Formats: sequence, C-alpha cells, structure tokens
Amino acid sequence: MSKLLIAVESCQRDRNSGHHETIRQRWGKTLSDVSDVRFFMGGPEPKELLSDEIWLDVPDDFFHLSIKTKAVCDWVLRSEYDFLFKCDCDTTIFISKFKGYDYKNEDYAGRFNGGYPGEKGLYAAGAGYFLSRKACEIISTQGGVPVEFEDVMVGNTLEPYIISGQIKARHIETSIYSASKGGGEPHEAAPVCILIRRPGGEPFYARASAVEHLLKTRQAELVKE
Repeated sequence: MSKLLIAVESCQRDRNSGHHETIRQRWGKTLSDVSDVRFFMGGPEPKELLSDEIWLDVPDDFFHLSIKTKAVCDWVLRSEYDFLFKCDCDTTIFISKFKGYDYKNEDYAGRFNGGYPGEKGLYAAGAGYFLSRKACEIISTQGGVPVEFEDVMVGNTLEPYIISGQIKARHIETSIYSASKGGGEPHEAAPVCILIRRPGGEPFYARASAVEHLLKTRQAELVKE
C-alpha cells in the first residue's frame, strides 16, 4: 500500500506565530487517516520540536525555498514514503476532495497554469503538488539550484523527464486545495475557505474574507457540499 506524506514547507517565524497548530486543527488532524503531516523548517536548530516538526539544515527564508524543497525530497528518500504532497502554511486543503483524488498514477501532479505538463517553463504552482518517490530522487540528485521560486526549480528539473516519458505528469483540474499568496510576506495560516457559485458559474472555493463581500453584493451564492 502506498504511503503519502503531506510536507508543509514552513519556517520558524510561522511556527512561532502558531501557524502549525492552526493547520493541525483546520485540516491536519482530519487527514491523518490517509497521510502523515509534517512541518519542515530551516534556520538555526530549535531547542524543542514537536513530533510532527522537522528541522532541516538549510536557510529559512523565502528566497531559498528551492534548497528547502530539495532537502524535503532528501528527507523523504530516507523515510518510508512513496508519495509526497508539498504545500505551504497558507495553503488550505479541502478534505473530501483531497481524499478522493487518485495521485498514485503520476509522478508529478498539480495545477499547471498556461499549458500542459512538459511544455518548457511550466511547473505546478507551489501552493500544492504531488511528487512520487521517483520524482523526489530526480530532484534530490539534480535539483535545489538556488532560484527565486521553488516550484520553478521543481518544474525545470522534471521537465526533460516528462518530455522523454520517464515520468508521468498531470494537470489537476479539480480544486483540492486553495492557492497561497506567495511572496514570502506574513500571511494567514490555512485560511478558511467556503464553497460558493458565481451567477451562472461552476462552484469553487474562495477565502472567507472574499466570500463575505461577494454574498453582500449578491455576486455569489453558497453551495452545499
């Protein structure tokens, strides 16, 4: 049976702000029956870590996330996991949709904006993507180049293997998580999202702060799951 790890790329700032506990309460504990959840941080080694917190000997800032992602893949390869879902502290996972998604047939799956997986320069957005153990091995040996965005590093590293057919990639059409803000700025941990529908449109999840305005102006309606 395949074993999945949800790796939350975090930092000591977010840990000290209580973001780990927010994620545990909002979606982490609810996914414990299908995956382990671990929080990965860098920087100076903390004196105390909880059982689901992992320290990596890497920089802890936004602009070195590519190095941290490689280190997460290295850690996965030293463990018993077959698949990895990488996400951020400000990513919200939609429980039922996540549990229903079959990730086991691909090596690299996420939301590819602008084209099909394998096209030059395309990558799965860093808010959330799946990697197989095989993909982690490629990133471990060839990835980690310090670039501004870690998801770009992953896409660039895996691109030739997708084109040659050595690994399989898939664009995820369904919303199983919400995108993070990006930019490394202070953020809300795992924002609350609500399923709504714009007039004449398909249902989608939106952050609660945006939904409130849309409902007041009658630009959306709530949808029962």
